Amino acid sequence: MRQTHRAGETLFVDYAGQPVPVIDQTTGEVRQAQMFVAVLGAFNYTYAEASFRGIRTLGIISRIDPQEWPLLADDSRGPLQKTETDQFGHLRKQRNQLTWCFQWAANQTKGENMSNSFTVFSIGTTSLQDMADSMGIDDLRDPALLESYTTQAANALNAANEITMDYDVLGSATTENIFISCESYGGGFRSGCKPESEEKDVEYFTSLDGWLEKLKQDIEGLADRRVDINRILLFGATPPSLEEIEEDGIVGRISEEFGVAIEVYVYSADDHFMYYNAWDDGGDIDEGFLDDPDDDDWAFTPQFHKSLLQFL
Repeated sequence: MRQTHRAGETLFVDYAGQPVPVIDQTTGEVRQAQMFVAVLGAFNYTYAEASFRGIRTLGIISRIDPQEWPLLADDSRGPLQKTETDQFGHLRKQRNQLTWCFQWAANQTKGENMSNSFTVFSIGTTSLQDMADSMGIDDLRDPALLESYTTQAANALNAANEITMDYDVLGSATTENIFISCESYGGGFRSGCKPESEEKDVEYFTSLDGWLEKLKQDIEGLADRRVDINRILLFGATPPSLEEIEEDGIVGRISEEFGVAIEVYVYSADDHFMYYNAWDDGGDIDEGFLDDPDDDDWAFTPQFHKSLLQFL
């Protein structure tokens, strides 16, 4: 089949031949890797990588909109320059875009740029619809309902703000932040961390006000959404374990003070693994790794929703 491609315009990607064995020099474990290769047409720029993630890499690259490529650049390299005027300018531009594209794709394959470990304290709220049902209110725009919903969300936010690096168990964190996750599956923050998360309708907001504003614009369509207030702390080294967090008592104290249930997620970048545990609104362990460490629901290899990456 004959095809015509402008020089430097098309990126050709594929897997080459049979899997190759890769031996861990420390453990002796043998893993089968596939050789992912890519070539920018009519340009002497080739990329190859032994991948343990199979054809997923192809899917990652095929989903990248060229208009988004400049956003993938490392800040230290500056924004992508406008197309140069000489006849080879578009080739150099494509080469740079390809470099950033592969860096981003490699990060996706390895766990979505997870050079940092992190801990997330997630505080869920009742959906507007569930609150309306419990209050016996039919009109979702009822002022009393909206006031109660906003008060509940504000209380969750205040609780999240109490979780800081000032606590000894979190003192080694390098960064702390708050963001809002919104979904209708009942999984909370975990909905964006499971292998099937990409197919789920999960949204993220940088502030509670951002979510409340969107809710007001489409109350009927969003009334069933569960919203979680998430306090995230990034760690350059090993994060505190769930056992250390429980021993410190931080979750129990805040749960009791604010009357909120708290879910805790600990992600270790060293082994690309996540651990989960939940405490009820009285500060007691509800479910999770500390209660049943052998359950796959509480300890798993995550696959992060692409919209979640901006906070991790």
